[in-house]
Amino acid sequence: MKNDVTAIIPTLREAPHLGTLLADLLGQTGVELTILVADGGSDDGTQEVARSLGATVVTSEAGRGRQMNAAARQATSTWLFFVHADTGLPRPDLLQRALQRLWDEGFDDPIAGHFPLRFPSPTCRGCLRYRYLERKSALGRPHTIHGDQGLLIRRSFFESLGGFHEELPFLEDQVIAAQIRQVGRFLTLPGYLQTSTRRFDDGGFFPTYLQMAVVMGAFVAECPEFFDACRQIYAEKSGVSTGELLRAVAVASRQMAPLRSLRRWARVGRFVRRNAYQIPLAVDIACEPLVGPDGVFLPAFEEWIEERLEASPFAPALDVTALGLTVLTLLAIFAAVDDPLP
Repeated sequence: MKNDVTAIIPTLREAPHLGTLLADLLGQTGVELTILVADGGSDDGTQEVARSLGATVVTSEAGRGRQMNAAARQATSTWLFFVHADTGLPRPDLLQRALQRLWDEGFDDPIAGHFPLRFPSPTCRGCLRYRYLERKSALGRPHTIHGDQGLLIRRSFFESLGGFHEELPFLEDQVIAAQIRQVGRFLTLPGYLQTSTRRFDDGGFFPTYLQMAVVMGAFVAECPEFFDACRQIYAEKSGVSTGELLRAVAVASRQMAPLRSLRRWARVGRFVRRNAYQIPLAVDIACEPLVGPDGVFLPAFEEWIEERLEASPFAPALDVTALGLTVLTLLAIFAAVDDPLP
């Protein structure tokens, strides 16, 4: 089994977190590991921390996709492992076991892997919201695989995909995940990665989740007008608020022809319907002490969907209903967060 791996870590001011991840990577057994830190211009000592622990620093213009592509071009290993700086590898044989799984599935196949997530904070272990995110990360469904779950992929396969999308400072993970699914397979690997809650701590859980929903809706709707507006926002600062994202939706809607707008909203409705499994998933997690970890409601819902709903002539009507309910829910959540529209 070829076990030579290059770990690529995109960073921008990650000095407080990088040391822990590098220590975990250096402790991995059964693999030949090279570590590249793909830095976008940190001024907080990130590059010095990386070099002091034996990593090679590759610099480029800021932008996660651009940074990871720059590092990948310098890699010569069989495998690439893209991993975020605020991640932990809890087992020293995590990469070895993951490579064995990929090898067993077919070395020459177009295949890649991601890990389920765990939140290490003790306060998260009993929290329904974070248990929900953990379970969701293990499902391997379309649009549930994100960069914080890691990406383990054969270098030749990665290069055949053209690398990461570089146009925007986000969504490079969703673009490459969709490409992998189009031509190959995405496996949920054994074990898990530990990930930070800082994103939710900084922005609040529900406002942050709402932002993710808005961005994913624009992504599945294939709405470049929205991302053009976001590009202007990101050019001015490092992040966006919920209100700014919704304003970008309004700007994009005004720029679209009515027919094109209807088609895009139809895609969003279909996306919402196909993600309705999240409701029984949440119920199963809440009822876990009673029904066990395998759940009751989600398996039954999935069977019903597969056997009846997808082939139903009422699916378009359900798409519209799902979209309407989602818009009302998002507006209700938005009204509750401290980010008012002007």
